[in-house]
Amino acid sequence: MTKVSIIIPCYSVERYLNRCMDTIVNQTLKDIEIILVDDKSPDRVPEMCDEWAKKDKRIKVIHKKKNEGLGLARNTGLEIATGDYVAFVDSDDYVDTEMFSRLYEKAVETQSDIVYCGVKREITQNNFIDVRDFNEQTIFEKNEMQELSFRYVDPDTSTRLFMSVWHSIYMRTTIGSLRFYSERIVCSEDLPFQLGMILKSNRVTYIPEAMYYYCLNGCSLSNTFDFEKCFRYFTLAKIIKEYYTQEQEYHIWRFFFTSCQNFLRGLVLSDIPRKEKCKWLMQLCGNNEIVSYLKEYKYWFGKKPHSHLFAQYHYFITHGNVMLLYLTASIDQYVICDKLGLKKTANS
Repeated sequence: MTKVSIIIPCYSVERYLNRCMDTIVNQTLKDIEIILVDDKSPDRVPEMCDEWAKKDKRIKVIHKKKNEGLGLARNTGLEIATGDYVAFVDSDDYVDTEMFSRLYEKAVETQSDIVYCGVKREITQNNFIDVRDFNEQTIFEKNEMQELSFRYVDPDTSTRLFMSVWHSIYMRTTIGSLRFYSERIVCSEDLPFQLGMILKSNRVTYIPEAMYYYCLNGCSLSNTFDFEKCFRYFTLAKIIKEYYTQEQEYHIWRFFFTSCQNFLRGLVLSDIPRKEKCKWLMQLCGNNEIVSYLKEYKYWFGKKPHSHLFAQYHYFITHGNVMLLYLTASIDQYVICDKLGLKKTANS
């Protein structure tokens, strides 16, 4: 009997795949199924996947005929998964060898649909910090799932929960037909899946142990900027709002508005010419659908704790004042965020 199916999409990770796989095949939980999804990788990854399958009969390899991205690669793995629970691991990260034993045992003990652990996040090379959603074991029941889901997008007083799917296991029967969206369509392909699973669950458990290693892998902060990301956040908001009633929808648009603020601060930091920045801002302010939602939910945006420059951002976006919007984002980034010691990002 397969207890956990571990789905690992693989693309351009020749440098990191063996590190990841060493921690997967040596899990203390032996009754696992390892599904490697080669997403038409252009390097040696296809051959490496086949080599691993020869070493361990628990490994299945799928070679996709075309590259479709992380979200759809996970869906490919889900189609053949047979475990009681399903896990997702990114192939350029790695895990504690006891991670899936600990998560599975806790899932059985608590009869949970989902169990999450903490994350070891790399902040500089080989320097990790522990990131936890909760500092002690915490269990949520069916009647708490809606409020729990809001904590992933729009927490009123607490810190937003870690939305990635790779530090958890999910009951396969609860997943059912739920699938990932493509990250080429939405920002954070994890979020619709995460919210959908939580809202379908009867019990969700969090344990504090940090057992997933989330790695930088030599990537440094870049000043490249993807303006289309703002519109993919809008698509994301339109998708996840369908999970809630009209009365609850303000949580989603408040999440989108906060994402817009982060995005605009990133635009200020980017190294693209100012003329180009203004061109993109005109597209944002000229998007009638976005402006309509921002106007409709204006009352709720200002209710978010620690919100700053809310009125200025909202007014200049909805009234199309590009220069003052850029000035507001500049003040926000270089004066307010710097003063508060908030992390700068060029592509939030």
